[in-house]
Amino acid sequence: MTLHTLRLQIQDWYTGRTPRERLLLSLSLLLAGGILLHTTVWQPLNVKLKKAEQRLKRLRHDIVLMQSMLPEITALQRMTATKRPHQDQRSLQTVINQTSADFKLQDKIRQITPSGTEKIQVSLQQADFNQLIRWLGLLQKRHHVNVLTLATERHATLAGIIDAQILFTRTNQ
Repeated sequence: MTLHTLRLQIQDWYTGRTPRERLLLSLSLLLAGGILLHTTVWQPLNVKLKKAEQRLKRLRHDIVLMQSMLPEITALQRMTATKRPHQDQRSLQTVINQTSADFKLQDKIRQITPSGTEKIQVSLQQADFNQLIRWLGLLQKRHHVNVLTLATERHATLAGIIDAQILFTRTNQ
């Protein structure tokens, strides 16, 4: 049975109804279509709209809160910028040894060669690159130890593993 023959059969059946039955059928189909449209389109859109309005309200509240905190944050930033961190009295080699252990790099250090009191050469083998970067960041931020030179070589078979030669110096505060 094709769609065309089905349509013709329904049309014949519909025209065979009394005018009152046809009116009731038409109103019923119209009502069913309206209910279907409401439940499948209108109601889900309305729910999404209410959720979006609630989210927008929360975000606006967050913005107001952040703006109210801005003066305090800028004041704290100014205070920390003017305060100078205390001078680390430990030797550069001690700082290197202790902090490398914190980042599980101590066993990767193959050689530490002091170069006077202000510089130190460190050789690492098979060190995790991400850990090395975090360690270098800590050394600079907290201990005022800068990298003068950094030479790295990627490990041939292990991803994220490198050999490195680093020349450190401590900056005057």
